[in-house]
Amino acid sequence: MIKSKWIRRALLGGVAMTVMAAGAQADDLSALKAQIEQLQARINKIEARGAALPEGVSLITFQRGHQTIAMVNEADKAIDQASDSRGMTIAITPTADLPAPATEITISGYVRNLTGYTRTNAAGPGGISSDFWDAARGQIDIRSKTDTAVGQIRTHIQLRGDFATTDDHDHDTTTNMRIAVGEWDFMPGWTIKAGHAGQIYALTNVSFAGVTTPYGIDSSRHSQLGIHYSGGPISFGFGIEDPSYAAGGSTSAPDFGAYMAYSADNIGLRVTGAVGAVEEGTANDGNDMGWLVGVGANFSAGIFGFNAGFAYAKGMIGDVVNVNTVYRNNGAGTLHKAFGVQGNMTLAMTESATFYVGAGYYNYTTTLAAGQLDHGFRVTGGLAWRPVDALQVAVEGSYAADKATGGGTSRTMIGALGFWFFF
Repeated sequence: MIKSKWIRRALLGGVAMTVMAAGAQADDLSALKAQIEQLQARINKIEARGAALPEGVSLITFQRGHQTIAMVNEADKAIDQASDSRGMTIAITPTADLPAPATEITISGYVRNLTGYTRTNAAGPGGISSDFWDAARGQIDIRSKTDTAVGQIRTHIQLRGDFATTDDHDHDTTTNMRIAVGEWDFMPGWTIKAGHAGQIYALTNVSFAGVTTPYGIDSSRHSQLGIHYSGGPISFGFGIEDPSYAAGGSTSAPDFGAYMAYSADNIGLRVTGAVGAVEEGTANDGNDMGWLVGVGANFSAGIFGFNAGFAYAKGMIGDVVNVNTVYRNNGAGTLHKAFGVQGNMTLAMTESATFYVGAGYYNYTTTLAAGQLDHGFRVTGGLAWRPVDALQVAVEGSYAADKATGGGTSRTMIGALGFWFFF
């Protein structure tokens, strides 16, 4: 009788434990169901919010810093270039399930002020003059890239305004769109480039990025239509350009330019050439065929960098060689020949301070009229300090000498202090 009571009590206790466990599981299921319902409500809310966006767009993001969108055959002016952490990037993703934005637009720029002093000793009596000057600049750089079904498309627009104080205390203001160019990667490795940018045949890897204007190799800009190829370390390009000779008058045909380049980790080689119609300067305003050939190289190793270039031209020397005065012809039907050379060195003294020096030389190999500048050179040195990515300070000095045909040398010394404020 006692055993049967014990067995009955054990069975009742087991049933009670089972009922309690089942109740606990039911409570857990109820809590889990409530969480699922809350998560579903949040998903519905997010989907409803996305449906309110403009058609074809599901996500637009803004981030600090500009993603580098490199253009084909682009000159590098490092001293005026903002770091990648400056500016702003707008990313547009058409659908939420794409892994990367289809369009990116980057906006960057700077405000620059130069304060300087120039002393010139021109040839002839009474040729000594000096001038204190201050020049301000504002620049905005806008780039974009869009991935499409027919290849990537890129654009680059650069706006610049320069303000300078003249001798009579007036303000000389120049505002222009320096670059407006588009690119289309129409097939792997191949790009069509059209618009206004640095020349196709410029020795861009030896452009001197100084505060004051250099002599020797430099890069100007032309309106152009070209085809470029890049595959591994080899790249080349060719096309036509409108030189728009400001000092040479009108021309009857565009320039035809081309280049070939090799680029490795720390070395680069480049060969360029061009032909074009240049005004002879005769009474009938005829054109003659001008040409230009150039070669450049650059090298870097650790904190040290060096580049150099040489260009020789007939009637086209002013396109890639920055000279004091460009003489394209002698006014009697003959185009002038000239050459230019440039060498530049940079030394990173610390993480924020860089020392740089450059030297350029030009020489007209044909006989010029008496009093015209026959050859000249310039040496430039400076120190650039960038303690933070939003600020740069540079101090620079240069000396130039230009010798005229028949004697007489003009000498110029320039000192300048510059401040860059990058946004």
